[in-house]
Amino acid sequence: MTMSKLRAVIVALLGATLLLAMPDAASAQRGGRERREDRRERREDRRERREDRREAREDRRDRRDDRRDRRDGRVVVVAPTPPRAGVVVTAPTPPRASIVVAPPTPPRASIVVTPPRAPRIVVRQAPPRPRVVVRPPPPRTEAVWVEGYWQWNGAQYVWVDGHWDQPRVGYVWVDARWEVQNGQWVFYEGHWQAVAR
Repeated sequence: MTMSKLRAVIVALLGATLLLAMPDAASAQRGGRERREDRRERREDRRERREDRREAREDRRDRRDDRRDRRDGRVVVVAPTPPRAGVVVTAPTPPRASIVVAPPTPPRASIVVTPPRAPRIVVRQAPPRPRVVVRPPPPRTEAVWVEGYWQWNGAQYVWVDGHWDQPRVGYVWVDARWEVQNGQWVFYEGHWQAVAR
């Protein structure tokens, strides 16, 4: 084979390889564009999912705050938020009103210490712990709470509930109590005690 024929064959082969390579370069360029587009769409999807999670967290926080406000008895005015696509919006349940009753502040007075009344009951057995009782609302603002106590009925202790009592001018209420004296339990009745003037 002569040199000129060999050159012609080489040029033809090179031309054919270039022609075959050109569509691959174009398709590679097209494939690169498609991959970039896919990555951009995935980033956009992740951004939307993050936004959805953030909105769901805010919704949970708002519902938790609403529950706490209803529990605490605070009235909350909630402005409706515009509905998002695919979200069902319901009207919030109105909060239930609750009344918190604080015990009245005891009157400030100096107390005249008088000897206690003679004990009525002496028992060898210790009384149970006082019960924890939720006070009902007072019938009047000036009412005085008389604490409940354990009473001995001759065979066992019986609980006597506390109650609201009408205050007496110039007196303070002293609750009933049990005291240990010489290894025995002595009961002192609750009573009104005069206040120093």
